[in-house]
Amino acid sequence: MGTGTGIWAFQRQALFPHALCSTASSEARFEAHLRGLEDLLSRFPRERSVVADALTFCDLTTSPLGTRVSLQERAREVTLRYGPDHLVTQALRQALPTKALAIARTRCWLQRHGLDPDQLFPE
Repeated sequence: MGTGTGIWAFQRQALFPHALCSTASSEARFEAHLRGLEDLLSRFPRERSVVADALTFCDLTTSPLGTRVSLQERAREVTLRYGPDHLVTQALRQALPTKALAIARTRCWLQRHGLDPDQLFPE
């Protein structure tokens, strides 16, 4: 998420479906809070769905190089990249319990549908 309002303006101008904007803003809500952008973010209701959970799963179990990682490994990578005091790191640290639940729900959903979440990425 950038420091301004550009991403939401872009989403609206690009005519992204409202649900997609809500899903993306749900991902960014902790960082938006730390940046003081709650009013802007409130334009999009928080998305609570399988799709929102899957977005979190993909975002936080994939390294910048596209390899499978654990949530803890991804959080460590973000901390190393941004530094422990950076706003992005602080937001992720606050969001970890919520993100862990979304990842667990996605893993359960995949398993219920006959997919092994540990085999989604080629080695």
